[in-house]
Amino acid sequence: MYFNGSPKGERNSLSKIITFILFTLTLLMSGCLKQNKNKVDNTNKKTNQKVKSRIIKKQKNKLFLMGIGMLRLNWTKVKGDEIRFRYSDLGLPTDFSTRERASFTLNGILGNNFKVDGHLNYDPENRITEPPLDFLFTVGNDKTYFSAGDYRIGVFLDSVFSRYYHPFRGAIMGVKTEHFGFEIVGGMARGESGIDELPADAGAGPYYLYNAPVIRGSEIVFLVVKSASNPDVEIRREPLIRNKDYYMDYDRGEIIFNYPIYPYDGLGNPVYILVKYQFESLIGRFTRDVFGFRAFVSPLSFLQLNFSYIADADGTLPIKDAMRERRGIYTIGLNIDSKTLTLFGELSFSRETSVENQTGFFGGGILNISKRIHFYFNSWSLDSNFPTFANEQLKYGYSLYQIFPSYANRTIFLSPFQFTRNLGGELYPFFMSRISVSEKETNGFLEWENDSTRISGGYGFRQGLIDNMNSNLGYVSAFHDGEKTKYWGKVELDKDYDKTKSLKDSSDKEILLGFRQKILSNSKGSLYIQTDFRQDDFDDFLNNSPSTLHRTASFFTEYLTENEGVFAGYVKELIINSEDDSYSLNRDIFEVGIRKHIFKYFFIDSRYREEDAQMDNLSSDVKLVSLGAGIESGKMRVMGRYEIQVNKGESQKRRRELISLFVFGSPMKSMNLSLRYFKRKGTEESLLPSSETSEDELSFRLLWRPSKFMALYSQLRYDTNIELYPPLDTTKSNSIASIQGIKLNFSRRFELLANYKYLKVWGPIENKKASLSAELGYLLQRHFRLSVGVERIDFEDKYDVSGNYKSTVGYFKFIALY
Repeated sequence: MYFNGSPKGERNSLSKIITFILFTLTLLMSGCLKQNKNKVDNTNKKTNQKVKSRIIKKQKNKLFLMGIGMLRLNWTKVKGDEIRFRYSDLGLPTDFSTRERASFTLNGILGNNFKVDGHLNYDPENRITEPPLDFLFTVGNDKTYFSAGDYRIGVFLDSVFSRYYHPFRGAIMGVKTEHFGFEIVGGMARGESGIDELPADAGAGPYYLYNAPVIRGSEIVFLVVKSASNPDVEIRREPLIRNKDYYMDYDRGEIIFNYPIYPYDGLGNPVYILVKYQFESLIGRFTRDVFGFRAFVSPLSFLQLNFSYIADADGTLPIKDAMRERRGIYTIGLNIDSKTLTLFGELSFSRETSVENQTGFFGGGILNISKRIHFYFNSWSLDSNFPTFANEQLKYGYSLYQIFPSYANRTIFLSPFQFTRNLGGELYPFFMSRISVSEKETNGFLEWENDSTRISGGYGFRQGLIDNMNSNLGYVSAFHDGEKTKYWGKVELDKDYDKTKSLKDSSDKEILLGFRQKILSNSKGSLYIQTDFRQDDFDDFLNNSPSTLHRTASFFTEYLTENEGVFAGYVKELIINSEDDSYSLNRDIFEVGIRKHIFKYFFIDSRYREEDAQMDNLSSDVKLVSLGAGIESGKMRVMGRYEIQVNKGESQKRRRELISLFVFGSPMKSMNLSLRYFKRKGTEESLLPSSETSEDELSFRLLWRPSKFMALYSQLRYDTNIELYPPLDTTKSNSIASIQGIKLNFSRRFELLANYKYLKVWGPIENKKASLSAELGYLLQRHFRLSVGVERIDFEDKYDVSGNYKSTVGYFKFIALY
């Protein structure tokens, strides 16, 4: 009422006052809101920066550790000999083991982008003469690196002469930049290098290496085809893959293949199995000390200069004499990698206490004259007394493509079935030359190529440094690689002589022609025909060996779907004595085979080969049948094979049979199963009483985890040709070994583990060992478990009862699990 009665001027003044007050309050509220917003923004910004900082820090320090380690301490003494289950423990899951062992892997990023990798394996029972501990730890980045542990394949492997193949335990430390690098190596070496060249005359096998036991994973297996007229020349070398192409028994040094290997290829060239491996010396483990260093300087992006030194000495030498009596190799190297020229070269000098300095030289490269014209060359020389302690393979010689990898691109594959008959070194003979001591060699060839055709021609010579024997070789070859049509040809002239032409003077002229055509193709596969002809005219001007004319013609037809299909082939081979036109060899070879999925899950892999030959008025007949079939699904693969080979001659007959069965996979989600059976039987009948050999081997392994509360493990191995420890290592006996295990989880913290192991050997010696153990474990926290257990050991020797014993052992076991 009062306001309604107030004068108009008073109302206006009051209105202005109220408006001012409202405006002031609005500004104050706006300022407060803006200030709060800034505080919130600053808080969010700080929070985001902290989160990003933690993420970056977490990325810089991101390590993963996985594995299990067990430390066992006995509180009662073991009576009698230590029990060892050489076969039954192989492959035993770590969490079923009641003894000491460890297996850890580590990888990740640490600090300022330092990559970390490592592994540790400790197994005192399974490694025979190998050290029980195997480890390797590496940390570094692009500029600095350090590693320590066991290098199973050696060090300096990118060198020609100073590569060190022996298994090596030590440390490597290095630094490098874009223009400079330095690396130093030191430690102890063990094992020996072995190179075995076995004729492929036993089908799928087994083939036995000359030295065993073999260091696990150290073998490299090749299938090698050599020239029938000159065994020093390799025609082809194909690397084989462990478990895919062959199985290896490292304890016995035994190789068995998944398919038959034939002693000759389609043109009559001999086939060999070349195995490079490391084997353990039974007289000691780490027997030598080794030291080395190397450096490089790269003044230009395409140019690099290298220097290296590697030395080796007997580990029993006193330190004061180690450097003086050390064997060493100095190497200077040059690398050029440009668009015009690719070059790799090394010059090496040796140091020995009892031998004068020796030298080794190698150089090879590619000169790109134009886009389509290239010149390939290599030259090397190696003195007769050049030390081979670091690189045993120099003693035997090996292909240049292992040193200069670009040469390996010359391999030509035609068919998955004719793996020993495919081209490569036949058309380009120089890059399959070998480096070995007491020889020097120079080769060069010019090549023109477009998208489908390659024409090559070259010349090379080799000279012996001791016997002064000389070899010259010249050739011209062509290969057309069309989608439907392939053809090839080569003319090669060889000359072998000594300067006086009193020991050797011979020539060899070879012509090779071939043709392969795709006749038809559909959605299921393609049909091919292939034919080739080879003539080799050998003349010995000194009449030390007969002059011969070697002719081989072959015809193949195949129906292929990728790496499967069927094939049939026929080969006619003649060796004619040039003096009287008589036949030194008249051989016919017929072969058929199939490798194909017949139904969705069922496949067959079988071959039949028959050879009839007349050689120097003696006849021989060789028949080989290999029948293989199997079932393959997403979870299981089962394959069986029966192979029989019969060789009949004028005065003898040899028969060999092989039966093998492989089963592996997961028939159930929680089950892993593997079974391998192998039986070999051979008989030989001649004028002498017939002899017979036989051996069997059966191994079975099952791991089943039907629930989270229970797990079962079972393993069995039966062997009729076991090789024992020295001094009985040459004694053949029968053996059976098994291990059965069960693990029960009563709760999250309590578990019970029980194992029964049994090993029996009979034959010239007879004994058995048995062990029954049980342990109760308690989970202390997430990564650590403590167990208490008891083990009953029983040993009996039939022929030496004084060594029998029974022992009960109690133990504590500490387990770390990551």
